Order: sequence, then C-alpha cells, then structure tokens
Amino acid sequence: MLDQLRRFLESPDHDDSFVRLDSFALDGHDATLTLRVMSYDADQTWCIWEVCALGLRDFLVREPHGDLTVHSDHVLARQHTDRRVDLSFRGRPRSITELVGQLYLAHHRLVADWIPFDRYLNNQVDLESLIDGGYGKLADGPEFLVAAYAAVLEPSGVSPSLLPARPAKWFDGRTWVETEAHLNTLVLGESFFVAVEFEERPA
Repeated sequence: MLDQLRRFLESPDHDDSFVRLDSFALDGHDATLTLRVMSYDADQTWCIWEVCALGLRDFLVREPHGDLTVHSDHVLARQHTDRRVDLSFRGRPRSITELVGQLYLAHHRLVADWIPFDRYLNNQVDLESLIDGGYGKLADGPEFLVAAYAAVLEPSGVSPSLLPARPAKWFDGRTWVETEAHLNTLVLGESFFVAVEFEERPA
C-alpha cells in the first residue's frame, strides 16, 4: 500500500523529507489528496504525488504537514470495523471522580488522543451526574473500547452489563450497510484519512 511513495520517502536521498497536503477533494465515497514532498526546511520541492483514498470512511484535516505514515492496523480504523456494543451499569462507585479518572485512563491507554474521550459515552447527560444516578447506559461503541470501560467498573463497585455485539455499520448516503472487515489509515502530521484502500501516482 503506497509502496512507491513510501520507497521514495524512505530512500537515502529523501530521508529528511517533509510532506504537506496541498489539496483535498472529495468525490462521493472517494477522495484525492495532493501531497507535496519537500526538504525538511521546506525550501525545496522534491516532487508532488496524488493519493486516491478509495472508500473513505473517516478523516480529519488539521495541521496537515509533517511525517507521513500508513497503517494497516490503527485505532482510527478499528473504531469503525469493530463490532458495536452497548454498556449499561448499576450501582454507585465509592468515588465518582476516581471512576471517571479510571475510565479516562483506560481510554487513553488504548487510543491516546486519536479518539475523543466523550465520543462513545452517553452524551445525553453529564458523565458524573450519570454515574451518580446509580444506573443507566454508559457507552455505545466499538467493542475493544467499550470492553475496556466495562473492565474498570466492577473494581469501583459498579456492575457492568454488556448487550450482545452487533456488526459495525456506516451510512452510504442511502442506507446503513455493514462496514468492511478491514480499513487502512494514512496519518499526516495531525491529520488522518481512513479508507478501504490508498493508491498513489506521481503528479
């Protein structure tokens, strides 16, 4: 995946390269990225590449410059491919603040800052108020992440309850369809693109 581009970036002549996103164009469920490869001090352009993101499922464009990496197994993709699980709870913890901290630490250990802490938590009520209520739905999201939340509840004196997992789905513009079993991730600086496949060509 992106073998030509990666070989170019990893060659001894370009091992101090700097990549910048010049443009990003959406076309249905695909996108085209124009990438400028420059010397690290950005005073010389070495080449320009076009990368097609086929089957784009997620992206964030923010400070799109720096090192470029491609991942076949990344939490940014896994959140879209993992089975979905609902997590409910019953009981009040010994310390609400401590439990919230434990939930955050479990989240951060798995996904760092790639996925916001509140993305899959119940957003209908403030988290501390929800826990203080003694029961309710805590989260609904990818199994690997929700299971980590469940694991910290019981040691805090709270009983977790996980509903049966269901397939991950995405909205294709007309209906909800099951997500592909595998997605790839391109990371450029603080930006990312999650897609079924990436193809490159020199511009």
